[in-house]
This record gives sequence, C-alpha cells and structure tokens, in this order.
Amino acid sequence: MKKYIIRKLFLFIPILLAIITLTFFMVRLAPGGPFDRDKNVPEEVQRNLEEYYHLDESLLKQYFRYLYGVIQFDFGPSFRKPSYTIREWIFMRIPISFELGIYSLIFALFVGCTCGVVSAFYQNTWIDTCLTSFAVLGICIPSFVIGPILVLVFALHWEILPVAGWDFPQQKILPSISLGFIYSAYITRIIRSSIIEVLKKDYIRTAISKGASVRRVILIHTLKGALQPLVTFLGPATAGLLTGSFIVETIFQIPGLGREFVEATFNRDYTMIIGIVFVYALLILLLNLIVDIIQGYLDPRISYE
Repeated sequence: MKKYIIRKLFLFIPILLAIITLTFFMVRLAPGGPFDRDKNVPEEVQRNLEEYYHLDESLLKQYFRYLYGVIQFDFGPSFRKPSYTIREWIFMRIPISFELGIYSLIFALFVGCTCGVVSAFYQNTWIDTCLTSFAVLGICIPSFVIGPILVLVFALHWEILPVAGWDFPQQKILPSISLGFIYSAYITRIIRSSIIEVLKKDYIRTAISKGASVRRVILIHTLKGALQPLVTFLGPATAGLLTGSFIVETIFQIPGLGREFVEATFNRDYTMIIGIVFVYALLILLLNLIVDIIQGYLDPRISYE
C-alpha cells in the first residue's frame, strides 16, 4: 500500500507538468490579451503593463519563469485583480466551491441510494419503472438546463426560494440540487444494478432462508456487496461535482472558484486560468488516489502490485 501511494504521488509530477504546459500555451496562443479590453489605456501605459507582467518576453521565457513560480506554489499576480495574488484568490474562493460540492454530493448520495435500493427491491413493478425513468431523465438533462428550470419554478413562479447568492441556507438549496441531480441519476442506476446482482448470490439466499429480516439483509449483506461499484464511481463523480460547478456558480451567482474561472476566461487572465486548472487537476488526482485506496480496503482481492 505504501509503495503504491508513493509511486502514484511521484506519477503526479509529470501529469501536472503536462497539464500546466498545455494550459499555458493554449491560453497564450488564444486570440486577445489581458489588457485588450482596456480601450482607453495609452500605448505607453500598456507597454509598461506588459513589461511589469513580463508579457514582452518570449513565450518560452515566460513559460519557464511561470514554471519556476509554480514549483514554489506561486502562481503570480492576477492581471485583472492585482490587489491579490492567485494563491490568495484560490484560498478565498475554493471553500465555497467545496461547500457546494459537498452539499451536491450529499443530495446525490441520498436520492440516488434511496431510489436505487427501492427500485431494486421492487424490480419490474411500476415503482421500478418510475424510478428508472427518473434516472434516464436525470442523465439526459444537463445542469445548465436543470438550473434555470429550478429557478423558474421555485424562485420565480412559487417564490419559495431565492434566485441567487450564497449567504443564507435557503440560497444553497437550488444550486446543490442543480449540480447533484445528474449524479443522483447515475447513482440510482449503479445501486439498482449492484443490488440486483448481489441479491442473486448464494449468501443472500442463505441469509433470507435463515429468517433474517429484510432490513438486515439490505443494510448489512446487500449494501456492503453493492458499495464497490459506487465507490469506483465516486472518484470521478466528486471531481465532476467540483469542476462542474463552473456553470452552476455562474447561473446562481455563487462567488466560488468555478465562477472565478469563467470570469478569468473572458478577461484573458492567464495566471488565474492556469492556477485554477492546476488546483482542479491536483484535486482530481488526489480523489482518484483516495478511491483506489478505499477499493483496496473494500475488496481484499485487489493487488497494488
């Protein structure tokens, strides 16, 4: 286990280096620049700005200068918000994105596991048909469609929940549902399929024949065996909840890292874009590593060689 973790951590270095390199050259080669929108800035002032941020240097020299800063976890200053460094902006915004991701994951797990268990135990009935239809519908509808629909129904039509913001508990309901809805649909299908497969096992039949209660069979025997596919899914799902917040944070005006990334893209804030991409890439790698470790504990047959 220790050798596996160390090996994976060392593998992070070339992966992150490749991501930083691709992102750096992609954003720099895109048309436009961070100061192109400032039409009234005199040419001399613009030259001084480019010199201050080293934009007058060759692209290769800028790359190695930036890479040296990243090694020290210094992403430099923001072009559009110079009062803070990128690292300070990330530490200010990422807790909000984490909070949104956690609420969305709780919603997805609760709804998905409940619907999956009920659907499996009422297989081939009208209840199963309704819940599987919900799962298919949830997978087909993206979050940027669900969000406006929720706003239209619950905020504008019924007026029971606020449209935007992140200061009060009521403001966190619609964004969490909007982001977690599609993942609850996936979890419903995974849990349903896993439970149906586990229920066919001999040890489940033995437990039922010995008079074990339905609750005991579900909670102790069936769910434990059905958890491994869910854990496998939760790694990329959690990463998707974090990175998928770009759209949801923009729709609901949430001051998180996703919305910051969208604004940085429009403003051509190079350092902000690369810094956020680096943080998200690191989070995805760490989450996948955690999932691999949990899988090893759930299934002793898995080898780390």
